Amino acid sequence: MHAALSIVETSTSDAHPAAGRRQPVGLAEDLPPRERALLNRLRMAGLACRAAARADVFATCADLALDRKAGAAAALGALLRCLPAALDCRPVLYRPGATRMSRDEAWLMRAMICAAGGDEDSLRFLLRSRVLPQHVRELGFMIRRVTEGEAAGIAA
Repeated sequence: MHAALSIVETSTSDAHPAAGRRQPVGLAEDLPPRERALLNRLRMAGLACRAAARADVFATCADLALDRKAGAAAALGALLRCLPAALDCRPVLYRPGATRMSRDEAWLMRAMICAAGGDEDSLRFLLRSRVLPQHVRELGFMIRRVTEGEAAGIAA
């Protein structure tokens, strides 16, 4: 069983193969409070499923589509379990509370912000820039479910 996510501290060595993805690209503090809270939930969910095996993207998406009552937390967990298979690499997530964001976190946050704002063109661009072609539609669905669940949770 392989670890699905790579949780790291913000200081990393350039000798590691994923060092480019581990280099901080932005400050979490620069995000608006609502998005910073989502980033911290993303990181907490990453900790919870980091030792989980990679999930089958199609099966997980089908399960999520059938369970209309699945909340944002379930959708986020499903997304993070499928992300390594969809990206064909282990995404780098920093520990909760880290002041910087990894490239993977910044990409995922930007995708969720686009989905939440209804910017389908930008979301499609982001997905096609990183996700394997056979998983673009499913990952887009999971990202939308997370943002819909987040919006419902905030409105409630």
